[in-house]
Amino acid sequence: MIKYVLNHQIQQTPVEMFAINGSMCSDKATIAYAFNEYFTNLGPTLAGKIPNLSRNLLSYLTGDFKDSFVLYETTASEIITVNQFKSKTSAGYDDIPVDIMKFSILHTAPYLAKIINLSFTTGFVPNML
Repeated sequence: MIKYVLNHQIQQTPVEMFAINGSMCSDKATIAYAFNEYFTNLGPTLAGKIPNLSRNLLSYLTGDFKDSFVLYETTASEIITVNQFKSKTSAGYDDIPVDIMKFSILHTAPYLAKIINLSFTTGFVPNML
């Protein structure tokens, strides 16, 4: 297929007939419908073949892992990596264009780090975020 797309001299005859429900079919609409049915139902068909487990999934987790998740505080230098973003004049949800954000990041990064870290330590995330 790649060679065909790259215009190499490959002669391949397209398939004109398909076996659908045990019989050969050449009607393009019927073939398209059969392909659509197959791929539409592929996920549910495969999911139906997965056996139901009567075992509680939590039984696989053994040991005491309370408070084992660690999230380190961010730093201004980590936030300054925004300078790797492509400069654009379009803005995000905050209406601040990327090029303005990049221009001012050295001055705003310490404050952004403080706000982000407070959000994690207090559990408060502003609704707009």
